[in-house]
Amino acid sequence: MVCNSESTDVLKECGLNPSKFMVDCSVVETEALKQAFRSLDIYYCKFHVGQAWERKMRQLHNVAESDAMRKSLNGILNALSDEDRGLKWRVFTTNFSPSADAFITYLKKWMEPTRLVK
Repeated sequence: MVCNSESTDVLKECGLNPSKFMVDCSVVETEALKQAFRSLDIYYCKFHVGQAWERKMRQLHNVAESDAMRKSLNGILNALSDEDRGLKWRVFTTNFSPSADAFITYLKKWMEPTRLVK
């Protein structure tokens, strides 16, 4: 787990300068890695991202609303390309705004140029 500059310093001391790194879906880990390795591609575990989305959705929405959103969210997670993911994201935000604006704001941090990995 990479959680701060101490963790990334250990990687540098070992002579590692990664170009790619995979994390579960931790914002803390992501920020620490971005600060330490400016040109790093960060990959997120699709399973953990899906779990985080599900928890947040259940926190903000009732069962019927969550059920309505779940199919679209799974489409975003399982998109075959960044272009397809972007299209599915735009459809999701159009279909569920304004009732899900708080959830959409939460999701935006995952829609930056990233990679979701199985």
